[in-house]
Amino acid sequence: MKIKRYGGIDIGSNAARLIIKDLHPREGGKFSLEKRVYIRLPLRIGLDVFTQGYIGDEKIFEFMKAMDIFKDILDYNHVSEFQTYATSALRSSSNQEEVIEKIKMVTGIDIQVIDGIQEANLLFLTNREKVKKKNIYISADLGGGSLQIGLFRYRELLWAHAFKAGTLRFITN
Repeated sequence: MKIKRYGGIDIGSNAARLIIKDLHPREGGKFSLEKRVYIRLPLRIGLDVFTQGYIGDEKIFEFMKAMDIFKDILDYNHVSEFQTYATSALRSSSNQEEVIEKIKMVTGIDIQVIDGIQEANLLFLTNREKVKKKNIYISADLGGGSLQIGLFRYRELLWAHAFKAGTLRFITN
């Protein structure tokens, strides 16, 4: 069976990250995911958004260049499917639509802006395989622009909330 390759791009307030994983078939119809590529670029678009309310021209240029690099790496690695999510800074930016349009036009990357609850849910989905049955867990993720807290039991998200409290928000206010 051919190994499938998947990718994800996370555009946060502080950095953009690309991860590529290989899906390997195992015995008994099972699969495992193994990390192939992980790249972090310190874009810090939150600095613009949290001080002026929008992403400035210089940051837009850097942002497009970063996404173009990520697209080249995805293509080079023959990634079959990938998703791109943006969180707090792009969510709060007054020129969000313009920036997303420009990046899609230049790179072909379709950015989905997600809310804090969706972000907490993705964090839960990423970690749910690592927990034991019957236990209740709290997850917290402090980013540059927000803090997501989730309460879950094994494979069920019970509650989640996002707060506008992040490291870049703190240093810019």
